[in-house]
Amino acid sequence: MTFAADMIQVASSFSGKPRKASMAAYRQLLAENHVEEILQDVKQNKNLDRKKELPVWLPLAQCFNNGTRKAEDAVPSGLFFLDIDEKGLTEQLWQKVQDENLIEEFRIVYFAESAGGGTHIWAWRTPGSTIEEDIQKLASRLGVNYDSHVTDLARCCFMVSEQYVKLLDPVVFEAIDHSPLTIQLRRRRPIIVNVLSLRVWHRNQRSMFNVQ
Repeated sequence: MTFAADMIQVASSFSGKPRKASMAAYRQLLAENHVEEILQDVKQNKNLDRKKELPVWLPLAQCFNNGTRKAEDAVPSGLFFLDIDEKGLTEQLWQKVQDENLIEEFRIVYFAESAGGGTHIWAWRTPGSTIEEDIQKLASRLGVNYDSHVTDLARCCFMVSEQYVKLLDPVVFEAIDHSPLTIQLRRRRPIIVNVLSLRVWHRNQRSMFNVQ
């Protein structure tokens, strides 16, 4: 299986032009697009139309051939995306993920409450398995239903502010190298399990990511 050079991209909106993701780009989009304000309006006032104003992750595609954001034109990244629509489960599922060591088992790199109150999880795909098989396996372990439409490589994911993020592994901002040695080293890397740890980690890694 061939994967793209970069795992994810970001865009200022669903229809915006994709660009390379980085921690600096992520935080810039959070600030420029007033993400926290929008999320409060969505969650407190049920103003769901404002979700369209949020910037997006493109977690399953490095780029799109032919300039079109379609599944058949997406270049694989190596990640799958589990979208759990049921609201109010994020804390419970996060506890289960930690208690049963599912981060390591499924090589989860992102875990957050979604803009709509559900839960979004990204994890490494299993060589030889389809995206659907990987999604079903993780959903079964968590005991949840999921959005069956989130199976293609071009699906967008609305951004949320850092307080909603339980895990964001810096590997999502790195170039992919699927050599056996690199994969083993990646599995041993420290996992960032909450926003406080994320901030501490990045203070120690500013030179790596050039975070201002």
